[in-house]
Amino acid sequence: MIRSLNTAVGGIKQFQTSLDAIGNNLANINTVGYKSARVDFSDTLAQVLRAPTSDTSGVQLGSGMQVSAIKNEFAQGAIKQTGVRTDLTVTGNGFFLVKNTATSEVLATRAGDFFEDVNGFLVTNDGYRVQGLNKQAPGYTDAEKTVIGDLQLDVGKYMADVTDATVSETSIFTKTGHGFTTGQQVKFTGTVPTASPAITVNTVMYVSTDSNDAANKFTLHNTASDAAAGTNVIEFNATTGEFDLTGGASISSFNVRSDGKINMLLTDGTQYTRGQVMLQNFQNPQALLKQGSNLYSNLIS
Repeated sequence: MIRSLNTAVGGIKQFQTSLDAIGNNLANINTVGYKSARVDFSDTLAQVLRAPTSDTSGVQLGSGMQVSAIKNEFAQGAIKQTGVRTDLTVTGNGFFLVKNTATSEVLATRAGDFFEDVNGFLVTNDGYRVQGLNKQAPGYTDAEKTVIGDLQLDVGKYMADVTDATVSETSIFTKTGHGFTTGQQVKFTGTVPTASPAITVNTVMYVSTDSNDAANKFTLHNTASDAAAGTNVIEFNATTGEFDLTGGASISSFNVRSDGKINMLLTDGTQYTRGQVMLQNFQNPQALLKQGSNLYSNLIS
């Protein structure tokens, strides 16, 4: 009698775990990116009352059941159109990677309800920064374009204005840390150096950085193709002088393509790829540990 009661009580306790999991699933029915949990049961070690022989069957008495696993269902959920440009979703397998800047811990999530913070970073509702290829804009080296880091959306002008750039040798401008990149559109503001043909404040030119000193020197060209090739440099009549330049077009909008690439749209009708959202697959998603706020840790699995 006591054994049967213990077995029944044990079963009730284990079913309570199942009810807890079901209750948690129902509570999160509207949680973005939530993955439901499923409880699996197994029987417990049976007591052998008589071992089987070649002539007789064995007698075993079960002692109840136990929870063998609580598994997360990572199947694709329903996709909802929100109309918000920073709301992303994963189709199929994969997880977004986000970084806690306070601890440098990288976590995984299926929830893509992101937003743009005051510094232009793409972040979760808890301020964790979305990870991806963050240096895809023109001017970055091939090595830099493979670096994964915090995804940032350029705000305001594509590049900051450059003041007091010194022209020498009739064509080469020098400005420590000028920030321009090859292909960048610029205009002069204020005083315009004389050139042939003439340059005005409305003349759009294209930057080409010096390969040996890209951070401090640049030349100007009439076309983007000339800037890319470093040919047909605009020659100025003045051999010295300090001039101010503006980065030209401002960012008007952006969009995220289906391949995760972030395109920045400019007021002059041009666009460029700023970065790319990257996804992480795991061989064993069941080894991920829930951390709350739709986040998972133990990313080595």
